[in-house]
Amino acid sequence: MCESAYPFRVGDFECIAIRDSAEQCPVRELLPDIDDPQVREALALRGWSTEEMSYDFLGLFVRAGDDAIVIDPGWGPCTDRLESRFVPSLRQAGIEPDHVAFVILTHLDLDHAGGVIAPDGGLAFPNARHVMAEEAWAGYRSLRILAMCSPTDAESYRTLARLLEGRVLLTRDETEVVAGVRTLPAPGHRLGHTAVEFVSRGETLLHLADTVLHPIVVEHPTWSTGYDSSQERIRETRRRLFDRAARSSALVFLSHAPFPGLGRIASEGSGWRWSPSQTGPRN
Repeated sequence: MCESAYPFRVGDFECIAIRDSAEQCPVRELLPDIDDPQVREALALRGWSTEEMSYDFLGLFVRAGDDAIVIDPGWGPCTDRLESRFVPSLRQAGIEPDHVAFVILTHLDLDHAGGVIAPDGGLAFPNARHVMAEEAWAGYRSLRILAMCSPTDAESYRTLARLLEGRVLLTRDETEVVAGVRTLPAPGHRLGHTAVEFVSRGETLLHLADTVLHPIVVEHPTWSTGYDSSQERIRETRRRLFDRAARSSALVFLSHAPFPGLGRIASEGSGWRWSPSQTGPRN
C-alpha cells in the first residue's frame, strides 16, 4: 500500500482513505475569528496551530459487496498548483478506475469533483454511475453559477456537465445507493452538499465531507467558518450529523482533516468531542 493510501474496514466493507494532495493553509481562512482570544485558546489547548496548518485533500474508496465505490476523487487535472494523486494511489492499491461502479460526489467543488475528469479530458471512471444531489447538478450547469466562477473553473464545470450527461444518479432526500450505502443531505457548505453513511454488520462509517473544515469545529460547531455559504444552515447540519455520529458510535471521515481523516465524535456535556483515530503514514 502506498504512503498516500490508508486501508481499513467497516463491517464487511473494505475501505481506503486516499490523500489526493495537501498544502499549507492559513488557519484564518478556515476560522476567520482567529483573533478572538477564546478561539486561540481553544486551538492551543488541543495542540492546533493558530497560524498555519497542513490542509489535506482526501478521498475515499469503499468496496461494498460486488460494487467498487469512489467518493470525491480529488482535484484531477483541475489545478496546476498541486499534484493530484487519487487515481495513481487507487491503481497502486490494485483498483482499476474502469472497475468502479459508482462515484459519489458530496458536492462539486473541484477539489472534490475535478478527479472525475481524466488527464486526457475524458472520464476518469468511464463505467461508473455518478451520484450527486440534484441541486448540485442543476446549480453548476446554470449560467448564474458559472458567471461567478473563474474562467478556468467555469470551463471545468462545462466539461463535467458534458462528460456526465446521461451518467448521473440524482438524489434529493436520504437515498440508498446500494445496500448499506446512503447519502444524507448536509446543507450549508455548497449547493447540494451531501454526507455519506456506510453501515455493515452493526458498524458505521459517516463521511462528513466539508461539514467540518477543521477538526476543532466538532467541539465548537457555532464558530464562524470560512468557505461555507450559510453559517446558519451549516451549524444546523453539524448538530444533526454530530448527534447521528455519536448515537451510532460511527467512525467519522473528514475530507480535510490530517490524513487519513478518521476519528470519532462523542457526546460531551451539551456538545461533542473529536478524537482522531490511528494516523496513517505522512510524507
